[in-house]
Amino acid sequence: MLTYIENILRNRGGLQKVYYALPDSLKTLALNLRAYPLSRLRYSNETLKLVDDLLSRDSWSHDQLLEHIEEQMEELYRVSREIPFYKEIADGTETVREFPVIKRRDVKENYQKMVKPDSRGLIKVFTSGTSGSGLPVFYDRLSYIRHWAYSLKQKVWAGVSPTEWRITFYGPRVCSIQQKKPPFWMTNNFEHQYMMSIFHLSEQNAKHYVDFLEKHQGLVVEGFATVLYLVAQYIKALKGKLSFKAVFSTGEPLYPFMRRLIEDAFGTKVYDSYGMTEMAGFIFECEKGGYHAMLDYGFVEIVDEKENPLPPGEEGYLIWTGFTNHTMPFIRYMIGDKGRFENKTCTCNRPFPLVNPTITRDSDYLVTKDGTILSPRAINQVLKNKVSFKACQFIQNSEEEIVIRVVPDKSMDFRKELSEVKKHLQDMAGEGVSIQEEIASEPLRRGSQGKIPLIVSNIRRSR
Repeated sequence: MLTYIENILRNRGGLQKVYYALPDSLKTLALNLRAYPLSRLRYSNETLKLVDDLLSRDSWSHDQLLEHIEEQMEELYRVSREIPFYKEIADGTETVREFPVIKRRDVKENYQKMVKPDSRGLIKVFTSGTSGSGLPVFYDRLSYIRHWAYSLKQKVWAGVSPTEWRITFYGPRVCSIQQKKPPFWMTNNFEHQYMMSIFHLSEQNAKHYVDFLEKHQGLVVEGFATVLYLVAQYIKALKGKLSFKAVFSTGEPLYPFMRRLIEDAFGTKVYDSYGMTEMAGFIFECEKGGYHAMLDYGFVEIVDEKENPLPPGEEGYLIWTGFTNHTMPFIRYMIGDKGRFENKTCTCNRPFPLVNPTITRDSDYLVTKDGTILSPRAINQVLKNKVSFKACQFIQNSEEEIVIRVVPDKSMDFRKELSEVKKHLQDMAGEGVSIQEEIASEPLRRGSQGKIPLIVSNIRRSR
């Protein structure tokens, strides 16, 4: 049953039409059928006990943290000896610190050999990363519990109980793209969650969203940075300011101008975080504003282009070694993002070092003819299981046309997946928008840092 409902909400197997045709009461029932087993996993005694254990590490000394990291490194090395990929590339090594650096392309070509043999009960997910190229990732129940416990730990840092009601702006399509009237949200009773559609945000629908938020002030709000920023603009325009307990931002860079507006509109502090589907690393913000690398979740190195370690204060590439997912561990994984160690300690006095992830995603918005604004993370949802692209970008020069610009992996047949992306985008943009295709040899890059934006918009939008 869980897999069936998951397929409906994730647009698998053509089941979404069935879900969308249901009356709201039955859609709520379907969503809660999916939520029930997840809630039992996320908020089990096992998970909450792990949260308490993670919180106890906040009082560790620096030496205690280093000792724990070494223990995790040794355990991970033992696990790696069972995994074909690491047996091949790290033959003759004695510690994971000696493993060669791996990159996204290495994972994409060898992901099946990166899974621990005889693993059972695996969950398969996809990440499209910053380039729009899908990457399969596998994890098991224990890995998921570990990861979720860290997310709950940040909430406790912010003074939020793990089971408090929350309003979320993430990727599930809880209602049809063609739906023109509210509600553009559904209620997940088992997880105390109001799930807001990020696919219906527009000037026309802004009042419905802001009215809902006004009626639910005092709760916790979570979402992707660009979506929260867009909603904050609506709040400022229609109400000036509301009041919530805390806002949690993830998935994209939270720039200072975005933080200022979100905190002003929502009337509370924003707690930012940096993570990844690969479960290799986690950085999150504490109540004092420090970005802490959870080195007990995953160890991070910061290196230059020649993979030489850099001192605090110098920006370099992040290399992650994850301790959380032993089913498909990512060891010395250069994800492509940049950051730097801060040359200071945080006033919260926790032992986890300060790391500033300086370069991650960079992108614009798509705007449809009816005024709907599609954020990078809304578009990202149609790419997560697309593995035949080296890169995929969306170029908009007018409200009447969007170009899907694909750099194909020539070793695969990309046409089927491109057709699927085109269909999903057409559904999102509406019939009045022409969706074109462009096959390219290299992705478009932006700025001196060579960022690869998912969306490139050449039309002006008032803010």
